[in-house]
Amino acid sequence: MKRPQKIRKQRDTILILTNGRTEKNYFEAISTGYSSMYKIEVKSLNAECDKLVNYAINLDRSKYNQIWCVFDIDNSLEENHLIFALKLAKDNNINIAYSNEAFEVWLLYHIFEKVPSALTRKAYIKEINKHLESIGSSKYQKNDVELLKKIFLPKLLVATENSKKVHQKFEAEYQKLNSGNKGYPVW
Repeated sequence: MKRPQKIRKQRDTILILTNGRTEKNYFEAISTGYSSMYKIEVKSLNAECDKLVNYAINLDRSKYNQIWCVFDIDNSLEENHLIFALKLAKDNNINIAYSNEAFEVWLLYHIFEKVPSALTRKAYIKEINKHLESIGSSKYQKNDVELLKKIFLPKLLVATENSKKVHQKFEAEYQKLNSGNKGYPVW
């Protein structure tokens, strides 16, 4: 009698499009460092956030269960790229995740529950380096995938919880100021 064969379930495929080197390294480290129920593909493009979303829209989307565009805001808000990108993404079922100023803010949430919001990118990196020095680790380099895997990825759930707390506080304050209008959630 023939043994019943296990049918292997196809994993959902997530595409992450980013315009930053650190983000690309981070998500690639996640995709190779964790066994996951998802297959994660990461592509990096040198493009503004709205161009990233346009690229996502023009892909063969049947290959992916989810598509995410991940980017730093930087000057996008001043140039209206962000507002257009958010609307375009929403209209086309593209997910968005962005860090206000720098991806390093997200890395700090792996370490601290509260992250100062009015710092420059250099100041965020200085904060990361102070922590790394305190634990005897090497300095932060954007292209150091091993540092991401060793120091930051083990605290991924901590970072998620810390950023959710900050978002909930922001959302409550925003609703007080804007008569209950909801903000765009990111963490």
